[in-house]
Amino acid sequence: MTHHTPPADVDEAELARVKERYAAERAKRMRADGNAQYAELSGDYEEYDRDPWVEPGFTREPVVEEMDVLIVGGGYSGMLASVHLKRRGVTDFRIVEKAGDFGGTW
Repeated sequence: MTHHTPPADVDEAELARVKERYAAERAKRMRADGNAQYAELSGDYEEYDRDPWVEPGFTREPVVEEMDVLIVGGGYSGMLASVHLKRRGVTDFRIVEKAGDFGGTW
């Protein structure tokens, strides 16, 4: 499968403004404590660290296939990506999801 969209004309000054704005907005959200901001899921909260739809210890053999597109994540965005691919005639794709089912948290 080959699909190429030519790049749009880019206004370098506008691109610089967008990048600057993005960096400023990102800086507002970044925390110095990084991942340390999150609490350990233990005690009463330990159950939230497991997938209730998957048997504990479940494993299976790896799948080895070739396809045109691999979508990583079967949440809302992954499913939406598959819809757009199908609308464009792409049918040789797979969705890989680490949870026991697709759809994410919605």
